[in-house]
Amino acid sequence: MNVKEIGAPINGSALEQRAVKRASGDFMGKLEAAFTQGKNAFDHLFQAAGQQFQVPPALLKAIAWAESGFNPQAVSRAGAQGIMQLMPGTARSLGVTDPFNPAQNIFGAARYLRSLLDRFQGDVRLALAAYNAGPGAVQRYGGIPPYRETREYIKRVLAFIQNTGVNPAANETGATPPQFYINEAIIQAATPIQRNIPEWVKLWAEALLAEAALRIE
Repeated sequence: MNVKEIGAPINGSALEQRAVKRASGDFMGKLEAAFTQGKNAFDHLFQAAGQQFQVPPALLKAIAWAESGFNPQAVSRAGAQGIMQLMPGTARSLGVTDPFNPAQNIFGAARYLRSLLDRFQGDVRLALAAYNAGPGAVQRYGGIPPYRETREYIKRVLAFIQNTGVNPAANETGATPPQFYINEAIIQAATPIQRNIPEWVKLWAEALLAEAALRIE
């Protein structure tokens, strides 16, 4: 992918446009670092699932870290299962017969995330909100639901991508996950990207805009 493609027209203010231009210098570095940081045994699955469903592998990896700390045996209080925490009904609808099988779970989650991105016109914020709170909640509120858990979840996923110095392996040992202090602008600045931009550029420009929001402050 050519970084120059970031220059394609996007929605947003002139201030956001300038911030994106300033930030684009390390765009490719952030993209690579977000995926390679804290390498683990599941990276090849994130890579393969991302390619199959046209979702950046680093985004899948960030969600898995936020959801389960890369624990394929995780079960939440609500009953979500596996490395990317699929609810049993959702898993069945995606063809996942064993939610504790990392390959099945990651591929199912990637397929689900792809459907959410398509449903919400490529808006990564809304897709993440729907992954956490359900697409019905996003539809009902006409945007990110006013749930603290959901807003913090979006911040955590984006923080994994931005804070490439974090060691996600800490979660695998049961240690307390790192705390990130991200301004609410991280949610507001990531405006939807026009549909005519190539998929990878569109998705990653969302994360780039979120990073740029931190530089505006």
